[in-house]
Amino acid sequence: MEKLELKHLAGYLPYKLKLIDDKPKVMNAFCGHSTNWCSIEYAIKMQRKQILSPLSDLTKEIEVNGEKFVPLDELWKYHNFSAMRWGDIETDPTRYPYTIVEKLLEWHFDIHGLIEKGLAIDINTLD
Repeated sequence: MEKLELKHLAGYLPYKLKLIDDKPKVMNAFCGHSTNWCSIEYAIKMQRKQILSPLSDLTKEIEVNGEKFVPLDELWKYHNFSAMRWGDIETDPTRYPYTIVEKLLEWHFDIHGLIEKGLAIDINTLD
């Protein structure tokens, strides 16, 4: 079974990633844009799970920093999807320009399949 590693957290570090502990209680792992390395090391050691959205939520309205929007509609501003089917982003989002990948990380989308590996929690399963 794969274990949580720094590589699973790294892309999300600047974006106020939330983790869930064994209570279950949501905790902020990182404060603002500064990195709290003790929290990161603790999260890895204790195998705390990230709270992420599955890529299937790209067509659903989400809320980020108090703003509601449909992610796919916003992504059109960063990339012309006429060259590729937008559905391909669910299969392999890392083949898109970095601006797309960066937005998906910022919005806490699971671009590495961590939910299905048991290394992250689907935000839709929380109360």
